[in-house]
Amino acid sequence: MDQAIQSLRDVGMLSRTPAWRIGDSSVWTTHAAQTYVLNTSLTHTRPLALQGSAHTVWEVLASQPEISQELLIRECALAFGTDAEHIEADIVRLLADLSEQGVISQS
Repeated sequence: MDQAIQSLRDVGMLSRTPAWRIGDSSVWTTHAAQTYVLNTSLTHTRPLALQGSAHTVWEVLASQPEISQELLIRECALAFGTDAEHIEADIVRLLADLSEQGVISQS
């Protein structure tokens, strides 16, 4: 069984990193390279304004029902024209912040 799992990981069908998705209670709109996100499950909340790289990360998240953290970082690196290693820590921090706000969750 372990060999089968490793074979699936080797071809990218299984990931060791978490997968992320937009929360069921999240609504958002995009305007002029900015995304405004609101967690509708909270009664006293303000929209989050995502600009610049955070806006790009949200666009990648919103493009799929669920995305692995690894793929998200790779796609963002392509969009930014840089290596994934250079942006990984910043994206992981942003994901943690968005998760804490309840607008995304791990699946």
